[in-house]
Amino acid sequence: MLCLRGNMNISKNKLKLPQITLLALGSTKIHENLNALEYSMRGVEFGSVKFISHEKPVVMPSDITFEKYVGYESISYKEFSFYCIHKLIEHVDTEYMLMIHPDGFVINPDKWDNEFLDWDYLGAPWPLTPNAYIDPFGKQQRVGNGGFTLRHRKILEIPQIEEIPFEVNIGTFYKHMNAGAYNEDGNICVHNRHLFEKHGVKFAPPDVAARFSQEIPVSETEGITPFGFHRYLKYDSPMCVNEHLIKRI
Repeated sequence: MLCLRGNMNISKNKLKLPQITLLALGSTKIHENLNALEYSMRGVEFGSVKFISHEKPVVMPSDITFEKYVGYESISYKEFSFYCIHKLIEHVDTEYMLMIHPDGFVINPDKWDNEFLDWDYLGAPWPLTPNAYIDPFGKQQRVGNGGFTLRHRKILEIPQIEEIPFEVNIGTFYKHMNAGAYNEDGNICVHNRHLFEKHGVKFAPPDVAARFSQEIPVSETEGITPFGFHRYLKYDSPMCVNEHLIKRI
């Protein structure tokens, strides 16, 4: 296990990604969110870096822009998911957004591949699990995972022009398995995937997704060192990750 501390700005020759806004949001784990943003910036120069919350942190890094929630004060779990689907458009001016969490961020900048930009939604691959990740038409979807996600701006724009149902736990159309879940990645990548695809959205295949990020070991992740991760196996704190995910340079 490796805990990420110390100098967050160690890379001199940074990867330049001016078309991407690096973004984190939340009303809790403020320090952890800021740490994850700073760690992700070690080897990458993004077009913009933003932290969105209900109030500006007392200690705010100078190279991170604070923005307040639009239309909300503090947000709950359900409101967080709703905000990610319907409100992030208010904060992103670039062509792409990389959303990170305290338990999901960039760890291997050298593993960036411009092919990632060929896709509109890119997150860690999900496992083949019975009765999970089933879309309304009975197909199991393999790529989602909002905890560390690259999204084209069109993912943020489509809910402004297309009704994207947020309630997916009632009736028989959505295969919700009575889970009572409102996760925004499940909404976009499984339940309402067809509505996004109607507008031309391209979700990355599992083999590409495994090179971008990993969460749970699946066949596609074997022998692959990813660009980033989300909640990979177990770790002791929000800034600790499994060392075998990180390439030694």
